[in-house]
Amino acid sequence: MIPSRNSSSRLSGYAVPFICMVLLLPFGAHGDTGRGNTPTRETRILHQLQSRHARERLQAIREAVSLPHLPHEIGSALMQLMEHDPDYKIRLFAIEQFGGCPAPSPLPEDLEQALAKALRDREPAIRRAAVQALAQDCLPAPQDQRTLRALATLLKDQDPVTRSFAAHALARSRPASDCSVVEGLTGALDDPDINVRISARQALARHLPGCPGGSERLAEYLAGAGDNAPDWIRGIAETYRSGIRLPPGHNSLATILRRRLEKSTSFPSDDLLDAAGAVLPASELALTLLELAIDHENWEDSLRGLLIERAVSTDSAALMKRREKVF
Repeated sequence: MIPSRNSSSRLSGYAVPFICMVLLLPFGAHGDTGRGNTPTRETRILHQLQSRHARERLQAIREAVSLPHLPHEIGSALMQLMEHDPDYKIRLFAIEQFGGCPAPSPLPEDLEQALAKALRDREPAIRRAAVQALAQDCLPAPQDQRTLRALATLLKDQDPVTRSFAAHALARSRPASDCSVVEGLTGALDDPDINVRISARQALARHLPGCPGGSERLAEYLAGAGDNAPDWIRGIAETYRSGIRLPPGHNSLATILRRRLEKSTSFPSDDLLDAAGAVLPASELALTLLELAIDHENWEDSLRGLLIERAVSTDSAALMKRREKVF
């Protein structure tokens, strides 16, 4: 039976869309090879991130950070969970996804803002996770001054790991524009945890230039801490090695360090020599080292020679003046 003209028209009306769909199948439902399921998966993840069920939100976070490319909408939804989810476990889990390397990519634009808010969370675990993320070298260094002030506040946290991460984050951050960060770091120089002390010294070299009178404050603090503070001599030496220059000839510090040098019964350590170099005026240090080498004839000639070489490199002009006075 030959189909009528009308039936042929109806057949072609159904057949054309069907044939087009069949032709598109090898290329994916959206006509893009190899990416047919991606939009569907992303839409589902975005929907689950907004679910009222905590278990679904957790699962959606896991899937979101496993995506090879983090879409803007999903990144924004993650930031919303990080800042506003009523379940602190969800907030914590979202933050933890950015606390290691490699981090999800591309990073959400407002990641630092969300982490900065988490630094002030009442839950210690959330504060610790947020500061750990900001300390990661694979993430952009903290830039916002409010973030820097929040990090400085955490230098007094009860948890030593949190304090250590805070100091490390400040050691890699943008320099602070006021003295609050310097004051926090200065107080961390005698932290009972050695990791905090080391990172605080490194961070001070970055932030002191933005604090008028910061070097003087640091010198006053070190003088007040005295020999009883942990690693006091080493702390001053490493402060010097990290690039910090204290005011030359600060009376209290200079007196302490000069006496320590003059009373040395054995060859002075590198820490003591560098600490003295951080505080004593160059001419005074050079003459003190020379006198030390002259007074200790019982030391090996090679050691005395090292002291004289250091004295010459410190201020040869001062030594020449002394020689002229003697002869």
